[in-house]
Amino acid sequence: MSTFYTEREWSELTHAYGSAEDVPALLAQLNSPDEQAREAACSELFGNIWHQGTVYPATVKALPHLIALFRSPDCIDRNLVAILLASIADGDGYYHVHSRLESLRDSFEKSLAGRGSSIAKEIEKESDYLKVIREMSLEVLPLLEPFLDSPDWCTREAVVGALRRYAGHIPHICSRLQERLSVETHEDVRHRIEEALAEIGQAHSAAPNGGPATRSTSSGAAEGPPSAS
Repeated sequence: MSTFYTEREWSELTHAYGSAEDVPALLAQLNSPDEQAREAACSELFGNIWHQGTVYPATVKALPHLIALFRSPDCIDRNLVAILLASIADGDGYYHVHSRLESLRDSFEKSLAGRGSSIAKEIEKESDYLKVIREMSLEVLPLLEPFLDSPDWCTREAVVGALRRYAGHIPHICSRLQERLSVETHEDVRHRIEEALAEIGQAHSAAPNGGPATRSTSSGAAEGPPSAS
């Protein structure tokens, strides 16, 4: 696994709003004994290292810290960390998402051309750190799966998204989701599970020899292009 991002200084990495220098303090606050401080830190992290479905170079460096906290017996609010980890696992690059929007392609290409880049080049850069995020996320999936039965519906919904993304790596994914669906009472979570099962079924039918396939798309979208890294 590449250590290019994890070994760089926070100031050298970017998130949705620019420099990632603010991330270490937020990660520390994520396990604060003060509930309001924890929730405030989580809210900030949900706005920068994960932003409406998109992830960034700083996300890679933050992941080992989040995974270590999630594994720690001293973790104060594991549900909170589980939602963040599951959301990141299901995240995608900014240009991976927005290059699909035809109405934005021309303006993006013009803006990027002025920086000596293009959508294709940005997607290539994103693919590099997305690969590391995928590898790290696969390692933590077994720890996230039990949270499919969390009493908090937001946690359950986020975990469904992560399991759906990596369905091809989880042999029992369909039976596990069907088991949860049989007892799920929250409509939003039920809808996400039904979508996941339908998508997994289609991928299974389309894959060679009927084998499973992983999902490569995300419906999340950020509000503006990220700062250049």
